[in-house]
Amino acid sequence: MKRIILISAAILSFTAVFSMDITGNFTMEDRFSISNGDLLFNQESGSLKFEQAGENLYGMAQLGYRYYNNPIGQTTYNSILSAQELNLIYSVEPIELSLDQAYFTYKDFIIDRLDLSAGKQRIAWGTADKLNPTDLLNANDFSDPFDFGKKIPTIAVNLNYEIADRGNIQIVYEPYSPIARLNSLMESVTTQSITSNLSTNFSSYNSSSTVWNGIVNTPPVNASNFTIGTRLSGTIAGFDLSVSYISRVNDIPEIESISADENLYYSTIGQVTTSPYSANVTLNDASYNLNYFRENVIGFDFSKDLNFILLWGEASVTFQPEIDSYSTVTNHIYVNGIGNIANQVTNIEDVVLSNQVYVKYTIGFDKSFGDSWYINFQYNHGFFNERGNYGPERLEDYLVLRLEKKFFSDKLKLAVTGFYDVNDFSAAFNSGNFFNYLNNNYGIMGQFMISYTPVDDLNIEIGIYEFGGVGSTTLAMMQDYSLIYTKFTYSF
Repeated sequence: MKRIILISAAILSFTAVFSMDITGNFTMEDRFSISNGDLLFNQESGSLKFEQAGENLYGMAQLGYRYYNNPIGQTTYNSILSAQELNLIYSVEPIELSLDQAYFTYKDFIIDRLDLSAGKQRIAWGTADKLNPTDLLNANDFSDPFDFGKKIPTIAVNLNYEIADRGNIQIVYEPYSPIARLNSLMESVTTQSITSNLSTNFSSYNSSSTVWNGIVNTPPVNASNFTIGTRLSGTIAGFDLSVSYISRVNDIPEIESISADENLYYSTIGQVTTSPYSANVTLNDASYNLNYFRENVIGFDFSKDLNFILLWGEASVTFQPEIDSYSTVTNHIYVNGIGNIANQVTNIEDVVLSNQVYVKYTIGFDKSFGDSWYINFQYNHGFFNERGNYGPERLEDYLVLRLEKKFFSDKLKLAVTGFYDVNDFSAAFNSGNFFNYLNNNYGIMGQFMISYTPVDDLNIEIGIYEFGGVGSTTLAMMQDYSLIYTKFTYSF
């Protein structure tokens, strides 16, 4: 607390001398499950931004925080506390403090029209709305699964050269490839993909009592795990175009190895291949290792104002290595409870990443009608965390529609958003029965929101998310997350 007071006093003294602009905001949000009324989310978050601009130099630092008004276990992270953790304020009422951004931009660095930015910064690429397959320089922040497109700023050196009103050349270097922040939902998806690999060799893989112990091998902090990107952008025939290239370590880990150990109790003497009683299967250990792998991505994007709509789209072509995961299942065999008579060790090799090139893309448009109506429609092949052409993380197809209507001089806004998730439109057309395929492989999400802004600095929002679907699509797996929420945001 003393340090916080001293830092705050130093910042206030500094801003008084150098006339720095200070802005900020905070948001309080609660989410309740529709099915059982559980409090799913209860937090306050916000930021404090310090800015100063000179003739050629601009500097900015932004602090962020999140406060959870419910206990979170430090060891299990599922609200189960040890007795000792009841003594810790960051367990009983946890809070996160972060340096969101801190960088400077120097214009006309060395030569005219060359700008240099260095520090922890957000570098956004792409023209699409929210779902941007070329926006890869910053790691994803999935800590809130409903905050689509949120990114984590990273330390980078950013050079941008303007080519005499014809376009820009941009080069970005990050000394270390940042990793994404995940959430409990993504962890459960990882567990499902692991157990699917063991379905024929691990008899208790679908047990609700199975607890997987995961280890993640983060990229070593050395010069080999850099990120570098370059982008050429310009305007041709009224189209804003760009082409980009990025070499990075993917910010989401993949399965590298799996280990399972169990006791099998058989009911007959003789063939050990006799089916065991499922109630007499004892799981001794279930663990996995995740790792990160480098990829190279070529990106394209465009936007064009057609007067009646603003059209935009982008695509990324990803080249990745082929990665095999290795699973080891050890079965300790017992017959009629006599004792361990044999051990069977099964090794399974499975391709979790294919070196087959895959393409993500999105295309859409948006349009404002007068001052009160707004429409946004887009088609996306591949969500943020999806990659490859098969497996649990395969690219899926999404249709997204958002409608907004404003009333009373923009003080009141109603919005409806719909996501339609199809396992694979191409497979649906080739299935022989298009509508039957869709009926068995889809997910949906609907959001209805009411927002009221009584004054410019205050916004009040209430809404509902509803999920449904059939099969293993991303949205169908979120059926248990339908919720009602309230949100209050104050800016200053």
